[in-house]
Amino acid sequence: MNTTPHSIEAEEHLLGSLVLDPRKITTVAALLQPDDFYIHRNRWWYGVMIGLDKAGRPVDPITITEELDKLGRLEEFGGIAHFTGIVNNSFDSFNVEEYAKIVRETSTRRRLIDAAQEIVKMGYSESVPIDKALSVCSNAISDVLEHANTGSEGLLIKDGMSRQFDRMEKASKGEVEIAVPLGYLDVDKILSGGPRNGDLVLVAGRPGMGKTSFMVDVAGNMCERGKSGAIFSLEMPDDQVVDRLVAREGISTHNIRQGKLADDEYAVYTHAIEKIPTWKLVIDDTPGMSAEQLRAKVARYKSLYDLDFAVIDYIQLMEAHGMDNRVQAISHISRRLKLIAREFDIPVIAGSQLSRAVEQRGDKRPILSDLRDSGTLEQDADIVIFLYRPEVYSDNADNINIAEVNVAKHRNGPIGTAQLIFRKQFTRFDNAEIRKVNLNSMYPTK
Repeated sequence: MNTTPHSIEAEEHLLGSLVLDPRKITTVAALLQPDDFYIHRNRWWYGVMIGLDKAGRPVDPITITEELDKLGRLEEFGGIAHFTGIVNNSFDSFNVEEYAKIVRETSTRRRLIDAAQEIVKMGYSESVPIDKALSVCSNAISDVLEHANTGSEGLLIKDGMSRQFDRMEKASKGEVEIAVPLGYLDVDKILSGGPRNGDLVLVAGRPGMGKTSFMVDVAGNMCERGKSGAIFSLEMPDDQVVDRLVAREGISTHNIRQGKLADDEYAVYTHAIEKIPTWKLVIDDTPGMSAEQLRAKVARYKSLYDLDFAVIDYIQLMEAHGMDNRVQAISHISRRLKLIAREFDIPVIAGSQLSRAVEQRGDKRPILSDLRDSGTLEQDADIVIFLYRPEVYSDNADNINIAEVNVAKHRNGPIGTAQLIFRKQFTRFDNAEIRKVNLNSMYPTK
């Protein structure tokens, strides 16, 4: 008969060793929580030690047994004799981290067993809708994976400086990119070249500002630089995303929908159908996706296509099953998106709607406080970009086609506003400043 994974020896040697050398408590606390212990009395003991350490109090046999007694646990714990016996049988603290790893691994295995049992239960529960059942299963596995992820071992500053010097040297020679450019010169200048791998980039604005167009454009720009990516379109079906990618080459979206191209568009279309299929881009239009489902898909596409970026359109259309409070749900989703960016070492570019509060102001330009009713979006995002097109609110001729791109938050650099031109007929954003470009490469003639 299979026994529940645990190691009483590792738990007791760990606790005894921490009593002998309380300085190791901080190190162990980064790996273990009290519920990682299998034996309940060991959970109490460990919890008391962590509490004493956080309070800055001495951690020794007297303070530990005193706290257990205050909690009414000392007698159930086995008394002072049990405590003393474990400490006396413990070795020195040299192997304390190895003991901690054993305790954590057995805890993870128990969590895996619990998750498997939950999955089996969901499989048999025909009364539970399949989409909710799948979400519950995905959450269960995701929680186990998150528990198992102990993070890095830490970086000595001398090693960090050595790596930093290597990065700078390679970047100066053009051997590596330290950023992933969005493809808009003035915006990338504000972003010191563009987002970094691991960044969560929020593209926010009121309806009609062009969030989807901007993000599809960014995906196209990155693919043109040889990057590999995924667009997760929760609002539009995949064929409409493809239509937009074709339109941005210089073809009217109206003509694409009608299937009738103007004479000067045929050459552009021919060029588009030759170029776009060479991109390493996957479009996933699964509706109502949860953050856990998104993570699983990113993991799959990363293994298949070695993703360099992911675009999500948009956050408010994602699901967080089991959470009735929408603010809490958005907080859960945004935190997961940040973790996905870190885990897979890619920039995650996510669209977000803004509340109607913007419409109540004289100046309709979004500001960071417009995000504060949306969970922890502002907190989790490394970069917040607001899109604002004045012509949406004013028919002043000076506003036609003007788009303001406001980098309102940039965790690792400056903030600022850049102007772009929005080509509505192509659903495309262009650099606003006159620049020297090869028009033949952009719009080939017959």
